[in-house]
Amino acid sequence: MKNFFMNFIRGRGAILNYHRVLPLEKIDNSLVNISVSIENFINQLSYLRDNFEIISLDSLLLHLSGKSNKFKLAITFDDGYRDNLDFAFPILKKFNIPATIYVATKFINNQSIPWWIILDDFIKNNKDLDNNKKNKFNYFKNKILFRNQNEIDKNLLLITKKDYKLNHSRIFLSFKEIKYLSDEKLITIGSHSHSHYNFSKLTKTQTLNELIKSKSILEKITKKKVLHFAYPYGGYDNINFKYAKLLKNAGYLSAVTTIRKKLDNYDQFLLPRIFINEDKNLLRLKLKLFGFRKFSL
Repeated sequence: MKNFFMNFIRGRGAILNYHRVLPLEKIDNSLVNISVSIENFINQLSYLRDNFEIISLDSLLLHLSGKSNKFKLAITFDDGYRDNLDFAFPILKKFNIPATIYVATKFINNQSIPWWIILDDFIKNNKDLDNNKKNKFNYFKNKILFRNQNEIDKNLLLITKKDYKLNHSRIFLSFKEIKYLSDEKLITIGSHSHSHYNFSKLTKTQTLNELIKSKSILEKITKKKVLHFAYPYGGYDNINFKYAKLLKNAGYLSAVTTIRKKLDNYDQFLLPRIFINEDKNLLRLKLKLFGFRKFSL
């Protein structure tokens, strides 16, 4: 009866959504709330390992398609940051915990830097924007996120008033580093699209191109089938649900979102996840894992 009640609340599993793992001094002033400190990451994994069975995404999909009511976890990372290799992977390896890394292929080798990193740097270092920097970041974010995705660079230029350059040589994984991680038994490489566009603003043709292009690039790098996808941004406002079937047509087996709901009788192409960032209060993480998804992390 107790297990039935718990599963009714929390479902039969959860997928955790990480992005970056960094030394604490590198994330203190960031307006982009997607990083976890190395120390906090170790504490979180220690708790998760001691209290749950953590399995690969492939194994979780098999579990959810079966009849077992045991609660299991999978861990994922979005975007393809270099620190996933430098800091997260050694810790995952130490704990023997598998993870899926979803790579946005336009960012590989730092060929392109996403708008949120440029905007974060611009606002933090602009003396004319000293007050309410977080509010200003969110204001400009919405201007970028919900307009024509092909005009992101143009809209950034209007905001920053210049062709903004960053020292970005070490932000994202290289082709060689992706291949190295893919060859590690604990790591699965998935697609996070090519351009990291808001899919709700794309046409059917544009969506299919994003799905196919990223998959093709990653399969050439890894020499493996890329079967798992993560929607950029991933919320209800960022997914064109009528195009979800395109994922299957493009050869994917699953897609994860950032939608917060119970993972139970699931749609394999609209899987919910629990967002994780630099919150040192393990109680809030515990509450989310036990089904109280409204608690902010």
